[in-house]
Amino acid sequence: MKHFFRKAASFLILILAFTGALGYASAGADTKVTIDGKPFSDSAVIINGTVLVSMDGLEKAMELEAVFDSQTQSAVLKKNHTAVQFIMQKLEYKVNGNSRMLKGSTPTLLSGTPMLPLRAVAEAYGGTVTWTPETKTAVVHFQKADALPTLSAPKVEPVDGFQVVTIGTSGPPLSPTSTWSSTLVQYQDKLFLVDCGGGATYGLLNAGIAPSLVKNMLFTHHHADHDTDYFTFAIGGWNGPTGRRALNLVGPAGTMELHEIMMDYYKEDLQYRIQYSLPPQGIAKNVFIKELNGPETFTLDGVSISTAEMTHTIDTFAYRFDAGGQSVVVSGDTTYDADLAKLAKNADILVIDAHIPLTGATVIPVMPQIPELAAPEGFTTFKIEQEPDLSSSGASLTRAHATMEEVAKMAKDAGVKKLILTHLPPSGLKQGEVEEFFKASGFEGTVIVGKTLGKYTVK
Repeated sequence: MKHFFRKAASFLILILAFTGALGYASAGADTKVTIDGKPFSDSAVIINGTVLVSMDGLEKAMELEAVFDSQTQSAVLKKNHTAVQFIMQKLEYKVNGNSRMLKGSTPTLLSGTPMLPLRAVAEAYGGTVTWTPETKTAVVHFQKADALPTLSAPKVEPVDGFQVVTIGTSGPPLSPTSTWSSTLVQYQDKLFLVDCGGGATYGLLNAGIAPSLVKNMLFTHHHADHDTDYFTFAIGGWNGPTGRRALNLVGPAGTMELHEIMMDYYKEDLQYRIQYSLPPQGIAKNVFIKELNGPETFTLDGVSISTAEMTHTIDTFAYRFDAGGQSVVVSGDTTYDADLAKLAKNADILVIDAHIPLTGATVIPVMPQIPELAAPEGFTTFKIEQEPDLSSSGASLTRAHATMEEVAKMAKDAGVKKLILTHLPPSGLKQGEVEEFFKASGFEGTVIVGKTLGKYTVK
């Protein structure tokens, strides 16, 4: 008898499974789908109130790329710059890496065919879905392509000869009116960004220049107020459908390492952006780096660039740009250095470090004794490998920056036509006082106290 009941139970289970499968498959027998007025000819079913459609049918109807991985049970759809990932029997799905949750039925395999939730797919690509219960029809509508706003690539507004834009003019102390050091040199439609201190990327935007247009990045040296916005510049300028697709980096030793640190720290972030929508060119590929070991001359975008080593607390280089019979020089940070006067000889514009005010050298404050605190509960105390050197506490800034008298002498010896002061002291500089000082020093050119986002031409 027990054997009979076991057989009967097994038979009943088979019947229920069979009829359930029939009910499952026939649940959408009368379900209809239209996409922008065209009938969806592939499989469509309703399960738990959710319309599921075949992945292959979506690929054809929406003209997208669809891939199913049987090992991970994941289906990935790609079109333009949007990627949607579903995993069979999971409510969580991702749109460009961002998690979302389904309501109703999960994606599933039906007779080996991946069936995906129609509404989630349509909405991920900007569509709307309307359900008509009388006819069991899901109507999908996408905005017409000619009605979509066009995303045009930004363009460089060409200039006649050279133009300098002082993107940021302040030194290390933070200022509400200026970003840290950054100078844009433009020749016709070619752009060269010299230094990328904090806020430089947004400074470019405020100047009306898309960071993606700047493909030449030159560092004078690697102090924080000259390079801390590089990650924003590099990733932000590359990101997006009209982003930068090639980048030239120039600077002293450490320039390669700076890019490598970014690539390593943001490895997972960049991988998912590349996986779902963006090409690697401009961030992981087509990045060309030149580290300077001494004075040299090279060419970028048809502009001759010469360098000279400056006198600062770390390796620092000044740059001279020559093209079309005009020239621009950017000094970077420096104390008095006769090599700057040589590099800038007869230059049309010299952008120079002027961090020490007219009143004379400022002194680095003596560091007060600050106690080391205990970490809050559950926190780990950060430990540095080597204690910082406090020997410069109380020293004069002239070990790192030229006095205004020395700035005037270098400009006069170079015979530059226009002098733009940047890396300004926290106290600022007054244009009238500066003009009077430089005239008394024998400088015969035009001197300008650089302004945030100031634009200056050769003429």
